Amino acid sequence: MFRPTIELNRLTDIDINLLKKYNIKGLIIDVDNTLSTHKGEKLINGIFDWIELMESNNIKLFVLSNGKKDRLKEFMKKIPLEYNAMALKPLPFKLLKAVKKTGLKRKETAICGDQIFTDVFCGKLAGVKQILLNPILPETKRSFKIKRYFEQKLKKRWHKNENI
Repeated sequence: MFRPTIELNRLTDIDINLLKKYNIKGLIIDVDNTLSTHKGEKLINGIFDWIELMESNNIKLFVLSNGKKDRLKEFMKKIPLEYNAMALKPLPFKLLKAVKKTGLKRKETAICGDQIFTDVFCGKLAGVKQILLNPILPETKRSFKIKRYFEQKLKKRWHKNENI
């Protein structure tokens, strides 16, 4: 239930060939530790070229965050993409609305984010593909450290089973 469709290092590692392989025509993108560091303001390197590449290949992009509206409103002034805040992931309702706004089918869409228990699980509940990314920086809050501990346990189990 928690294993993603695809695992990559960074958002900008997603390329057109990978999307074609999985028949993905739209990406719903998380903000914290995906487009920027957790609660950060600086965008990841190469993001503008990557967005241009995606859009020139008719890949629909939408930003969906659990973050507050005020933070996302300011952050999204930097990127010309449609977005929605306060998503309440892993609940799938706002993800399903985002998919609908892209005009695509769920099977043609993937959610991209750094957390198994929010982004990946939300994608599973919504019936979209999931692209799990490595967090840009480790979080310092205790609740995040606990989540990351369990995420690492799951990842080790997945990768151990691949090597058998």
